Amino acid sequence: MSKSFFIGIDGGGTKTFAVIADDKGNLLASSRRESTNYLQVGIDKARENLIGMIQELCESQCVDMLTMDYSVIGLAGAGRADDREIITKALIEGGLRDPQFVVVPDYTPALAGGAFGEAGVIIISGTGSVVFGIDTQGNQQRAGGWGPLMSDEGSGYHFGKEACTAVMRAFDGRGPATSLTDKLLKALNMESPLSLVRWSLNEGTQKNNVAALSPYVFESVNEGDVVAMKILEKEVDSIVEMVGAVAKAINQVDKPFQIVLAGGNFGHQPKFVNLLREKLKPVVPQAKADLPRFEPVLGAVILALKNQGIPITEEILANLESSWPKMNM
Repeated sequence: MSKSFFIGIDGGGTKTFAVIADDKGNLLASSRRESTNYLQVGIDKARENLIGMIQELCESQCVDMLTMDYSVIGLAGAGRADDREIITKALIEGGLRDPQFVVVPDYTPALAGGAFGEAGVIIISGTGSVVFGIDTQGNQQRAGGWGPLMSDEGSGYHFGKEACTAVMRAFDGRGPATSLTDKLLKALNMESPLSLVRWSLNEGTQKNNVAALSPYVFESVNEGDVVAMKILEKEVDSIVEMVGAVAKAINQVDKPFQIVLAGGNFGHQPKFVNLLREKLKPVVPQAKADLPRFEPVLGAVILALKNQGIPITEEILANLESSWPKMNM
C-alpha cells in the first residue's frame, strides 16, 4: 500500500515555511524560503519559491510532485478571490495539478492551528490586524484588515499611531500628560514632540516603523498610565466589535466555539489578552479565547488532512506536536 503525503505551507511577506507529513500527522521534512506574497515579490518569484519548496519536500520522500496527495497553501496576499485565482493559475503553470492543492488566505491555516479545522474565529494582531471566522458548513466571514487608511484597529500599527496622537495631544494641551511622550522621544532619539511631526512624514509613513512603537503603549499600561490604558481599551473595543460582526454573520453568537488569538501582540501582552477575554464575554458568551496550540504551517497540514477525509484525532495532534521540534524551523 502506497504511503500518503500532505504538505502545509505558511507564506508571509518576509518568510515562507513548508512541511510534509504522513496521514498520521508525523512531520517528515521541512523547507524554508523568502516571501511568497505575490503582491510584494511578483507572481513569478512567488511561484518559483512555492514550487521549489514543494519539489524539495517531495524529493525528500522520494515521491513525484504529481503523486503528492494534497497541499494547503496559506499565503499573505491571497485574501481576495481574484488573487487566489492568479496564484492558482501560476502554480498549475508551474507543474501542480488543480485537484491536489488549494490556495487560501494566510489566516485560514492560522485559525486551524487553534480550532483544528472546526468552526471558529481568529483574531490576528500583529503589524496589521484582521478577524476571520468559519462555521461548520464552511461559510466564512472577515472583518477589518483593510489596511492602515481604512482599518487595522487592534494592530501594532494602530497602537503605535494612537501613541503618537496621544503625545501630540498632550503637547498641544488638548489631552493629559502621558509617559508615552518620554518613551517615544527616547525610542526615536528626539528632543521634542515637534520632531515627531517630521518623523511621521518620513520614517512614519512605513507601517512597520509605526508598529514598532506599540510596545511602549503596553509598557505604559503596566505602569498605570491612564492615557495608555484608554488606548488599550479603545483598541480592544474595536476588536470585540469585529468579532461580534463575524460571529453574527456565521451564526455563532450563542454557540460554543474557539477564538484563536494570533500575532505577536497577544503572545507577549497578558493584560491585552485578559481585557479582551473580559470584553468578549457579553458578546460571544460561549466562546473560548486562547493562543493557538500550533503554528500556522501545522494548521495548513491539519486542513490538508481534513480535506482528504482524515479525522483530526488527538493522536494526529500529538504526532504533529511531538515531531514539530525536529523540523528546525
